[in-house]
Amino acid sequence: MPALAIPDLAGKSVLVTGGSTGIGAAVAIAMGAQGMKVAVHYNSSEADAHAVVKTITDAGGTAFALKADVTRLDEVAADSTASSTMPA
Repeated sequence: MPALAIPDLAGKSVLVTGGSTGIGAAVAIAMGAQGMKVAVHYNSSEADAHAVVKTITDAGGTAFALKADVTRLDEVAADSTASSTMPA
């Protein structure tokens, strides 16, 4: 099967909630492979989130881990400024 290529995604930014494990991790890695800048969200799976970031960056992509409990407004509001720190 040929590799998936979606050129319209390259250079865009994405936040993958739950991006540290399971389907979220697979989505984050796939988005990184499409050339997107990926914020890998986690709440408690820090080591897993950093492993996903490493997978993306080792393949030449741009990614960082972002910890937040999305059920808590104070944490979401505090992290809403993260877009200004997205790696170039």
